[in-house]
Amino acid sequence: MKPQEITLLAFGDVCLQRPEPQNAFRQVRDLFHQADIVFCNLESTLCSPDTPPTPFLRVVHLRSDPEVVHALVDAGIDLVSLANTHTMDYGPAGLLQTMQALDRHGIRWVGAGRTIAEARTPAVFDLKGTRIAFLAYHTYDQYGAVASEVSPGQAMVRIGAYLAPPHVFREEVSQMQTDIRDARKQADVVIVSWHWGQSMTSQLAVHQPYLGHLAIDAGADLVLGHHAHVLQGIELYRGKPICYSLGNFVMDRGAPMSMEALVVKCAIADKRIRHLSFLPAEGTRMGEARILPRAEAEATFREMRALCAEVRTRFSIQNGEGVFSLSRHAPGRRRKVSARA
Repeated sequence: MKPQEITLLAFGDVCLQRPEPQNAFRQVRDLFHQADIVFCNLESTLCSPDTPPTPFLRVVHLRSDPEVVHALVDAGIDLVSLANTHTMDYGPAGLLQTMQALDRHGIRWVGAGRTIAEARTPAVFDLKGTRIAFLAYHTYDQYGAVASEVSPGQAMVRIGAYLAPPHVFREEVSQMQTDIRDARKQADVVIVSWHWGQSMTSQLAVHQPYLGHLAIDAGADLVLGHHAHVLQGIELYRGKPICYSLGNFVMDRGAPMSMEALVVKCAIADKRIRHLSFLPAEGTRMGEARILPRAEAEATFREMRALCAEVRTRFSIQNGEGVFSLSRHAPGRRRKVSARA
């Protein structure tokens, strides 16, 4: 009997701040509803306007009305990462309101919590005989952002420019690896989301391949990256995909930036990832995000070919999708990639 297939769709940053938020997903809603799991990075709090912002210095605090959660539900989004730069913009109160709004409407979340234990707890989906665990981490240290044993916050593997390359806190790296190994014990497939890299550049920071490789070594099957706000390459390391940056999908506020985006499509069957591809997309700022038709996608395919070549990965184009051959890369030693500090 052919194993049942699970379809995962994943995309990058989402911040909704518009009068009719459902419009953002109008053109992709049908596609998303065909998938079994739809994942994105929620780059905004969902809290009331009287919630005070955090005192650390920021140019922009991102807050969406809790009612925009209805747009996420309508779009078919099942899971969001809360491990990102703006989750703690309105402090613990904003985080708690965000989690409560998502909980009330059945959207799962990962990468943050009321305590560090909850922030490092995977979200597990049990579908069609396969258990899929998601974890999420943030790399940029901010005032009051890290969860503790007694306070809300995020799961983090912090970086510091004053540390020797790859500029990471080794103790938190070790904890991340333990989290993945523990998730592996209860799930067939482990997926890790990373908010990492340098904003507005396609060049990988030195900590990205380092952390991505260690996540795969610890047992992750797929890494999904965001924060750069531009596209970065997809690497196959030990036969497992590392998507370094999926770009912006819906960013209604913030500095003008690229709206190139990818929607990663992952087929899971027989308790493993059998297929991975990406759909070139056009993200939006107050408009409607969309999947690019083949005639408009050529520039994205050219860019992704160059970015993937930097991490020694190739893909083919089939039916308007960039398709990776996962079987060609057997487990082996870590490969060096081009990166900068």
